[in-house]
Amino acid sequence: MEFQVMRTSLWGDDDPPVDRSTKRRFDRIDQRTFKSAEEHDARCPGRTWASEGQNHKVTDVGIQRTYPMGDIGWFIELGGMADILTFIEKHGKCVIQMQPQGWPSIEIYDGYRE
Repeated sequence: MEFQVMRTSLWGDDDPPVDRSTKRRFDRIDQRTFKSAEEHDARCPGRTWASEGQNHKVTDVGIQRTYPMGDIGWFIELGGMADILTFIEKHGKCVIQMQPQGWPSIEIYDGYRE
């Protein structure tokens, strides 16, 4: 299974977060908690929601738009639960979650971000 992989301590796309990770472009999904584009536009004057991105829609969590091939990330292939556990043992605390694009990610939590 392929995971997007990142480190809390890395701020940029230049350095790979782990060995064996590969860099690639992907569609960036911008998701906000506004109930509608109109609410966004009223609360963010000068920036209309529809002026950027594509595929604008309302989802169960808010509004969403896509920037095709608008982001770069690092990805790694892990074979299953045993590989995931080995990865966590090697790199320490990790946050595993689903990305809005529909794939899982692993963030190596080696810094403070809140």
